[in-house]
Parts: sequence; C-alpha cells; structure tokens
Amino acid sequence: ISDVSAKPVYISSFFAGNMSPDGYRQLLEHVKATGVNVWVQDGSGVDKLTAEQRERYLQASADCQSSAPASGIVYELFVAGKGKTFTAKPKPDAEIASLLAKRSSCGKDTLYFSLRYLPVAHGILEY
Repeated sequence: ISDVSAKPVYISSFFAGNMSPDGYRQLLEHVKATGVNVWVQDGSGVDKLTAEQRERYLQASADCQSSAPASGIVYELFVAGKGKTFTAKPKPDAEIASLLAKRSSCGKDTLYFSLRYLPVAHGILEY
C-alpha cells in the first residue's frame, strides 16, 4: 500500500461470531501488518451477537491494550431489519446520543455508521 500512496489507508471490519475473539484479533493483526489501518464495527446495529459476546470481540481487537490491532471503533447508529435484504432504521435518539458521547480512553478513533441515521438527518437522507 505504501508503494502506491503515502497517505494512510483504513478499512472497516466487522465480526459475526464465525471465529473466536482471539482469532479475529490475529486476523486484524495480519491486516495491520500490511500497512492498512483497521476500524472495527461494534456490531450493535446488526445484533447478531449478545452485548457480552460483542464486548469480547471489541476487547480483543480494539481495546486500549497494546496488543489490540484496531485503530478505533465504528459505532453502528442503526437497527437492522430482519430478512435477506439489508434494511435498517435509526436507533432511538437517546441511544444515538449515548453513542455519540463515547470516547476512547487511550485516544483511539471513534467513528459512527452511518450519518444518515443521525437525528439531524431525519427527513433529509433516506434509509
């Protein structure tokens, strides 16, 4: 990647419980070793795993410990619909406000997906 551009490259990764939290961390370490920075989606919008299970993946991959390879967390501001085709609606405003207030205690990146679900975008951007 650095041969193409000196600018940083980031990808967003998500977990669905198909590998262990440690296996996921190792996968992200391999990606990071290529020079690509990784952000990890928190998984709360798709709700495939319990909050406790999601926390295990986030601790292994994006926590403040030195071995956590992710550069930060992408907080999902939506609730996914059920069915084969992806549909989503915004989380309740209070829950979004709580997510917007989150900050990493060690300076890692804090991101949000997707801006169309923010309360200020209601009626402006379709979802």
